[in-house]
Amino acid sequence: MRTTLLIDPLDIFTAQTLDVAGGAVPILTSTPISVRMLSKLYVFASNSGTSTNCTVTIFGKPSATSLLSSTLEVFTLGAGTALIPNSAGKYIEKIPSYIYAVITNADATEGHTAIITVTLNMTR
Repeated sequence: MRTTLLIDPLDIFTAQTLDVAGGAVPILTSTPISVRMLSKLYVFASNSGTSTNCTVTIFGKPSATSLLSSTLEVFTLGAGTALIPNSAGKYIEKIPSYIYAVITNADATEGHTAIITVTLNMTR
């Protein structure tokens, strides 16, 4: 009988704040995370800030230091409006060896800060 090993959830970002106003850098990239030997990967992303236009892009790489990458999923998050949700999730199939996330806050309105959490649910 084969058993499934559920790994504890892993936060790539936890309440990471990005603000465009005042010349702040609106983009942040995580370090690559090894996801080799996983059978399932579910990515959750949320924005608890007031930014109305924030994207979280999940990329895959063949190795931690590789310059090659591919886009696995893009989440567009708002501030909880009816048109753009403030949270999203996606099951990603065909998992590469490494993944990383890039957060981009495109809302340049003063005080519209993105507060982003990205969590992985992983099964081996």
